Amino acid sequence: MSDEQRLLQDTVRRLLDEAYPTTRAREISDTADAHDAALHATGVLAVTALRECGNEPLCKELLPEIAAGRTRIGVALAESYAVRDGAGVRLERGRLEGTALFALDSVGADRLLVHCAGGLALAYASERKQFGRVIGSFQAVKHMLAEIAAALEPARSLAWYAAHAFEHEPADASRLAALAKAHVSEVATEILRKATEVHGGIGFTEQYDLHLWFRRVTLSRPLLGGPELLRDEAARLRGWTS
Repeated sequence: MSDEQRLLQDTVRRLLDEAYPTTRAREISDTADAHDAALHATGVLAVTALRECGNEPLCKELLPEIAAGRTRIGVALAESYAVRDGAGVRLERGRLEGTALFALDSVGADRLLVHCAGGLALAYASERKQFGRVIGSFQAVKHMLAEIAAALEPARSLAWYAAHAFEHEPADASRLAALAKAHVSEVATEILRKATEVHGGIGFTEQYDLHLWFRRVTLSRPLLGGPELLRDEAARLRGWTS
């Protein structure tokens, strides 16, 4: 990466470390609605959905309210990718009917945006000891850590290239984003499974922060589309399917 890109990476990492450490994630999950007004879906997914929906009057009404922090919008868009059994929302006689899954920040929201039919670090391994040795010295653990590193590096490169494409190869950017999301989703699941095993018994307890990453990856797959759906979309964008 260039010096400018490294500076951006460091700045974003520092911002996230300060604004949303794992301790804050635990505090939020223990509240009644698991919500933090400074870190919710209104500012990202709601804005994106509003911009893409093509409803100019609604955008003019809501975007200033969002920017000023005066409204909270729940977002239920998972059914735009795939409708699960027993789920799906339809508009009937001016009312929404049905069930929307994975509705972010819906508890206590002022409004809901609903799609309807009709869109980490294995330092612990070098510190934890077993049988008088750090577990990172065991051959089996070394193999697992090597496999994690080998899977992570290409995934990182693919994500970087997909981001690069939005400025330098815009015609192919959406396809590359779909491929990156599909690959990273699978790799992240496998990495976290192995990381849980490396951490031993504590890796299976909710008290250890590893579960925060596992839950995030598990949610992202149905929320933003599974690998098979994203690869289908990439093939369609390439013109291989209709």
